[in-house]
Amino acid sequence: MNARATPTEEEMFAQPSEVAMLRIPPHSIEAESGVLGALLLDGGGATWDRVADILTADDFYRFEHRQIFDAIAMLANANRAADVVTVHAKLQGMKDAGDIGLMYLNDLAQYVPSASHIRRHAELVREKSMLRRLVSVGDEIATKAFNPGLQTVAEAMPGFGIGVGHGLDEVGHECFLSGRWTCSNLPRDRDRWVHTN
Repeated sequence: MNARATPTEEEMFAQPSEVAMLRIPPHSIEAESGVLGALLLDGGGATWDRVADILTADDFYRFEHRQIFDAIAMLANANRAADVVTVHAKLQGMKDAGDIGLMYLNDLAQYVPSASHIRRHAELVREKSMLRRLVSVGDEIATKAFNPGLQTVAEAMPGFGIGVGHGLDEVGHECFLSGRWTCSNLPRDRDRWVHTN
């Protein structure tokens, strides 16, 4: 009998595609494209007012999308048109804008038939951004928790209050921590934390 008892190195370290997919940070390229396309289609105008209060460039996953949103924001905040041509010109004048071409901007503008759903697309982009921050804070907490020199939870999370960190403060909404603490609307309402034993 020639049966192998131990797995090969490739088998031991191979991850199922489902597991590998879990490590990609949360994002929605479709929602990001929808927001940017609607803004470019409308030229910034009234559509900008529908997303300016909930989105920043840092909420976008793709670097190019952050740069495009920044350019649109600069134009819209200066009460200037933010269409494909003006955004392209603005990007050309920005350092670190990379090589975002007119064709890509045009494709974004054609991605959406109208700007009617921009608010929901912006909410999706923001939700994914908050999930990425939550993952980042979780990774930071886990890394600190593995430090053998730590003696208390407070040492693993300095400035985090009762087991909650500065990054979570920005996440807001409902979160569930360590199976015992729930909180809502951080950071404004830390006194609303509830022990759910």
